[in-house]
Amino acid sequence: MDRTILRIASMVYCASLAVYFWLVFSPQSDLPQEVLWYMQWWYSQPSTQLQSLWANVSTALLAMAFISAIFLAFLKKWAGYVFLGSNLIVLGAQWLMADYAPQTSLLASIENLTLISVGCILAVFVLSSRLGTFKT
Repeated sequence: MDRTILRIASMVYCASLAVYFWLVFSPQSDLPQEVLWYMQWWYSQPSTQLQSLWANVSTALLAMAFISAIFLAFLKKWAGYVFLGSNLIVLGAQWLMADYAPQTSLLASIENLTLISVGCILAVFVLSSRLGTFKT
């Protein structure tokens, strides 16, 4: 059962992350015009070198997490370490960086689905030695 949960959670993570990025980069016509103007102003402001560095590092780590989630669906234990490590660093970087990102309800729901799948993967991976998840 734990292998099934791990596989489903990693597939949900990949699918929800892909949908999330598609929604982020597509025009969000649901938001009021004033919010869109403020977002344009916010993103036109120059970023510091630290913000640029964290953005590049987070993007690379998010790509690593996506790729490792694919391998995690095939029950590769090393992929779990890469997945959890990269996700913890990305979450920490999000908390440390100032950002303004109003979301539509659909975008917030997809982000929550992504975080729930990360939690499922974390729970199964932490309990994997007791459950025998990665034993062949």
